[in-house]
Amino acid sequence: MRLNLIRICHLKHTDYDLFRYDRTAASDGIMIYVKKCFKIIEQVASTYFELIYFKININGISYKFISAYKPPDVGDTDFIEHLILIHLCIHII
Repeated sequence: MRLNLIRICHLKHTDYDLFRYDRTAASDGIMIYVKKCFKIIEQVASTYFELIYFKININGISYKFISAYKPPDVGDTDFIEHLILIHLCIHII
């Protein structure tokens, strides 16, 4: 699932792009701000957990980030195993 750049008046910042991954059943979710001077070269949202992965390039070096939320009803082992799978997948990309 690809993320869409979402601009919302009350959350908008002139120097940052906002990326959101909203829950379908509630108004919650996760979001990140990325300074506009950084070029996002890759982005993925997980459909299993609330998770956003993105990669940016700064001065010719690629940096990978994951922003994730673990709901209270999800077991630690399941959550960590999913993070490991995401980690393995982004190393393939």
